[in-house]
Amino acid sequence: MQERWEGHSRVPDAAHRDALRRVRRRVVFGWLRWTTGALFLVFMAFAMFVGPQAADDDQRLIDTAPRYTATVVGLEPARGGPYVTVEVDGRTEELWLGYPGDHEAEIGDLVEVVVDPDDPELVIATTAHDDWAYTPTGEIVSTVPFVVLSLLVAMHMMLAPRPGELRKASRVRTVHDGVVIRAEGDAVTLEVSHARWTWLGRDEWKPRPGKRILVLGELHPDALVLLDDGRNRWPAQRLQRASTAAVEP
Repeated sequence: MQERWEGHSRVPDAAHRDALRRVRRRVVFGWLRWTTGALFLVFMAFAMFVGPQAADDDQRLIDTAPRYTATVVGLEPARGGPYVTVEVDGRTEELWLGYPGDHEAEIGDLVEVVVDPDDPELVIATTAHDDWAYTPTGEIVSTVPFVVLSLLVAMHMMLAPRPGELRKASRVRTVHDGVVIRAEGDAVTLEVSHARWTWLGRDEWKPRPGKRILVLGELHPDALVLLDDGRNRWPAQRLQRASTAAVEP
């Protein structure tokens, strides 16, 4: 039979306060993580709206604006293609977009460009969209993986723990002394104040029987209860009374 460990006599109040402080820090981190995930989704939605719109605006400019023959006067190497500076209409401007073959460009090359009449600094090569990335297939290939990966990252950041759990954890004020009776899989059987409970974790924690822990939260079925052994242990499910099999010594 495992030694029972109850009350507050064997754990100083400082340990309880430290455990509660760890919960507060975990809640703050959880809110930051959830907020970051939400902002990431907003940014993704914004990019999905603005990106195609900007591409359409550029294509409209290429189709409708007067065309000029510009001379390449500057090349700055960069990943994915050089930054190309051209002389057009008596002034120099950096091309807003790359164009097919720009990685082989040389000083003195001639490039056909268009200039935005409302923003003369916006200069685009007329072949800037002559690339597979601007075809329907290219847009799908470049967009779908980005969307799927973004959703996976954002959902991972927002789902565990959820806002409701964070709010309840932020209101935890009660700390109990407890002892681990057994641990099987993700289920941990605890004894607290002569009662035994089943707690399911989410971080594959495998405490040894007899390990003394702190139990944070009100003890009743379906309660949100955290454990602390020097580190906060977040539950995967609500607290339940231990089954008859788990209560057997």
